[in-house]
Amino acid sequence: MAQDTHNPLSPASYSASKTAATSSLDEPVPLDSPLRTTPIHPSIPSIRVPADASTSNLNPITLQPFTGAELERYGFEKLRRELGGGERPGDESEALQKAKDDAVRQLKARMEERDAKSKEIEREMDEKEKIREVERKVYRKKMGGGGTKDG
Repeated sequence: MAQDTHNPLSPASYSASKTAATSSLDEPVPLDSPLRTTPIHPSIPSIRVPADASTSNLNPITLQPFTGAELERYGFEKLRRELGGGERPGDESEALQKAKDDAVRQLKARMEERDAKSKEIEREMDEKEKIREVERKVYRKKMGGGGTKDG
């Protein structure tokens, strides 16, 4: 019994805790998650972030603070210098506001493109399904007694 108290986590509990930790830190948080309460921008009410996301540097996908590697990869410091972020929270330069508006436009365009593509795929699937159903009916008619009916 003394061995049980000194053993590390069992493989099952270790993998479960590791999966939970990994999923909460690295994976996207679903758009319908209760953690998402406030629209990221008034023009895009369908994408929500936590209420305090505007005051902290949260990644809007994972809802975790940006890591140093992410900030470097996205060129955060370069953008900050170019856009001249406000001295105080709430201060926004014209360039910063323009960049935000541009990002919102790009995001809306991508969302519309994605929706259009989804509708196109759905339409094509429906069309293929109808064609297949017609083919089935023709096949059944041929195989099941095609010579007995007129026409």
